Amino acid sequence: MILTLVSIEKQGLVRIAAEGRMTAQALMSGDPDCNPLDGLLGPNWANNRIVLDFGQVCWVDSATIGWLMTCNKTCRKAGGMLVVHSVQPGVRQLIDLLRIDRVLTIAADESAAMAAVATRSHSKKPRARKSA
Repeated sequence: MILTLVSIEKQGLVRIAAEGRMTAQALMSGDPDCNPLDGLLGPNWANNRIVLDFGQVCWVDSATIGWLMTCNKTCRKAGGMLVVHSVQPGVRQLIDLLRIDRVLTIAADESAAMAAVATRSHSKKPRARKSA
């Protein structure tokens, strides 16, 4: 598995391309306690709106699905967003079977992914409640 930083754009928009077989062994090739996005983007990676291109990913295992779910949850908690796009048919079958698309934003292509993150960036953020 290879994760490549494609671009860092305005207002925390980050484009990343994934390539190859995404497996537990590939995800844990470095420090098993370290998310691969830490090494690519630094410890505050989850604050960004991440567009992840899966167009060159030919295989995923359950560890990859778990990693995607964890990344999505971490992004949401930190105020970021994760959108995966251009998923190959074999990988998409697994995502559909597991109904991951109910939790994770999956876009058909890069244009749709960019539209999804643009919608998020223009949405209102909740106001802080005043304490009495």
